[in-house]
Amino acid sequence: MRRIHRQAHRSGALRSGGRVVPRGGGGVKILIVDDDQAARYLTASIVRSGGHEAVSASDGAEALEVARAQVFDVILSDILMPRMDGYQLARECKADSDLAAIPIVFLTASYTDPADERFALDLGAERFLTKPVEPDVLLDVLAELSEGATASHARGPRIEEQEILREYNERLVNKLERKVLELQEANRMLSAAMDTLSSELEVKSTLISELDGRVRGQVSDIEETMAARAVLEHAVQGASGLVMLVGDRYGRTEWVSKGTCLLTGYAEEELCGVDYFDVLVSEADRDARRTAYEALMTEGGCRTTDSEVLTRRGESVRLAWIDCAWRDDSGDICGVIGVGTPLR
Repeated sequence: MRRIHRQAHRSGALRSGGRVVPRGGGGVKILIVDDDQAARYLTASIVRSGGHEAVSASDGAEALEVARAQVFDVILSDILMPRMDGYQLARECKADSDLAAIPIVFLTASYTDPADERFALDLGAERFLTKPVEPDVLLDVLAELSEGATASHARGPRIEEQEILREYNERLVNKLERKVLELQEANRMLSAAMDTLSSELEVKSTLISELDGRVRGQVSDIEETMAARAVLEHAVQGASGLVMLVGDRYGRTEWVSKGTCLLTGYAEEELCGVDYFDVLVSEADRDARRTAYEALMTEGGCRTTDSEVLTRRGESVRLAWIDCAWRDDSGDICGVIGVGTPLR
């Protein structure tokens, strides 16, 4: 009955003056998904200016609930959001027979690489737009997709599930790496500005210089640590099925995601500071994982592999991993970031 109602809803759309409107005379119904309140308001204003109805959701998880409770002609979604991001929302919609036919348009300011767009289209998205978008461009896209929805279904994913998981991990790691580089560049510029200011003021006192250097170093370390942690937590907060760990040069766990705790059954404080290989890696994979970890600490770069992790209950779960070495401000390798997704 739900599917019949959705089909009947879309069958009422007609062209009128370059825009799509239903036979009743109003606009089509658009679900807007964005965690930024100002961005939601702006996008909704553009949508309503075209005579359409706009309903908003603050993240992918809320959008999924709203989409299952109401009927929509198009989903217009941001990508980088807490709880559930736009990529995950697209996967869930395409896997739901009642939602799979709804065209999805991504509107993002964070994911702008060609690889990001390619992955979005591989997931089944119809369009990939970047912010800021011209109102006429957005309205033309919505009109085109709304008209097409009366005659055909939206595209489905064009890659297999396992490839989707691997590509999703790569997109996430790429985003994190870019954020880290941005933070490092910001710290470099701050340090350069402070050096220039010191030079202009001709600060010659050894005590002042020493204190200034210590304060700037401590502030820089605190800011970088807090900013990097915020980026990580924001990116993976909604990924309940995503395992992410940050290890030091010795293989001790420094930080774990909520998804790691959900999968393994351990609390965060039980995992931080312990030897990752002794607690979470199965005996069969332990030597190979430790060897790969040591190679990353020596050579740097990223590696992909499949291996098992152990839960608190002693169960083994096989995951697809992407491990990347990360460096400090001096360029020295100081640990490894591991991102894993359960293989289904």
